[in-house]
Amino acid sequence: MPQQTRELLEAIMAGQQITTDELDDLLRNRVSEDLFLDYKHGNELLDKKKGSSTIRQYLSAFANSAGGVLIIGVDEHNWDITNCVAPGGGDLAIWAASCLTPIAPYFSPPPRFQVVKHPKGDVLIAATERSLGLVPCIEAGEFVYYLRFHDQTLSNKTLRAPEYLIADLVLGRRQQP
Repeated sequence: MPQQTRELLEAIMAGQQITTDELDDLLRNRVSEDLFLDYKHGNELLDKKKGSSTIRQYLSAFANSAGGVLIIGVDEHNWDITNCVAPGGGDLAIWAASCLTPIAPYFSPPPRFQVVKHPKGDVLIAATERSLGLVPCIEAGEFVYYLRFHDQTLSNKTLRAPEYLIADLVLGRRQQP
């Protein structure tokens, strides 16, 4: 499956718009979460603060790892569309992009956002490539970093990186044996 999800990421980053048929194929084939793909229920956006945080954390984790696609508006347990709506209404893709405003300069290349207008409801697709540098999140006025892991034993594949690891990465302490 990683090859298929990597190809999905590459297509989105190349500007391809995902169709309802392609989304239905992902669900019909039960393409599961992996290093390059994560699903979230549409309810994730009911709370504006939580929804914004989810978008920042997952996209920064993908950018800090190998890149990836976040699909919001899908229940992976039932493999069905759940619909998602921008908190307060308005354009879902514009709202999602605005969630990254404080950290947008760190993404290179910039993430892509699109909304699939599925008959069962809207689905937000957010994708980013691996960034040239680390992409932080700003939480409680401090920089924190998230990484993405592909491990079948982890229920959450997006994890906050410990400070010592970030210090080693930023300062290059691990370059010498």
